Amino acid sequence: MVALIDTAASLSPGGRVRLIEVDASGFAGGIHRFHYAPFPHTPSEIDAAKGDENKLGPKPIIWGGKTFDFWPYQVTGLAMSTDQAAEPTLSISNLDGHITALCLQFKDMVNAKVSVIDTYSIYLDPVN
Repeated sequence: MVALIDTAASLSPGGRVRLIEVDASGFAGGIHRFHYAPFPHTPSEIDAAKGDENKLGPKPIIWGGKTFDFWPYQVTGLAMSTDQAAEPTLSISNLDGHITALCLQFKDMVNAKVSVIDTYSIYLDPVN
């Protein structure tokens, strides 16, 4: 934890990454992990694609041994306050109808636990 605070306090911490985990396992809805931080492809990944841009899609992020898939989202209403609790809103892109299916099956995922994890790229698993 101290290292994370030291990184955040540095003049240019860089590489900030926000990860989202939606835990609906309490009602059989599964655990869904995602991020919205584009990471560049390595030279070996580019060579392996042989010029086919379709093979160079967004990359997942591995953090703490868990995979967070690239998925567009927006979080609003996060605030630090001592006066009243924040009331954040999470909006998730419905790229392939996946989110609609979850919401229909599990009553809008109302009782899911949502974790917002802010970290820096240097603390991601080395496989990234």
